[in-house]
Amino acid sequence: MSYQPPPQGNIPPYQQYPNQPPPPQGYPPYAPPPKKKSKLWLWIVLGLVAVFALCSIISNASTGSGTTNSTANTQVTPAANDKATTPTQPPKAKSYQTIKEFSGNGTQETEKFTVGNEWKLLWTCDPASFSFEYNVAVQIKKSADSFGDLAVNTICKEGNTSGETIKHKGGEIFLDISSTAAWTITIQELK
Repeated sequence: MSYQPPPQGNIPPYQQYPNQPPPPQGYPPYAPPPKKKSKLWLWIVLGLVAVFALCSIISNASTGSGTTNSTANTQVTPAANDKATTPTQPPKAKSYQTIKEFSGNGTQETEKFTVGNEWKLLWTCDPASFSFEYNVAVQIKKSADSFGDLAVNTICKEGNTSGETIKHKGGEIFLDISSTAAWTITIQELK
């Protein structure tokens, strides 16, 4: 085979060289590939969202609303007109405290005394102080001519030598104790 010079004339440019592949279909010969669409609009929208978010954060920070980071160390200082508060101790648990104690042998009335609205009467007796079992009765009275409230009415004997009665009404009172032998009465108030 002998060398032949390339043909001259109106031959399309892609046919000038026999070893050159034809251009891809859908494109005109030697046409540049289509340009990508501009994403400028996307950058503008993202910029506006960022500006609005930043404005919202600044606005919330200046008004004190919004959320706070739970891991951030913040310190709250009281305003000038607020009272500085100190941690308070929890209230002490109330307990019964002895305010009066009476003891005797036989029937007796106590002096007048004052109790609050929560109190209790504790009683004890001694079966060995009498040769038989004996009755112990205690009335709570406000005046000498009143019948009173029967707080204790028991037989003092082995196995029954103490007890208590809780009351929920206070004021100035005295006790009318009826017994044949030894007894002790303790008055405790809830404080």
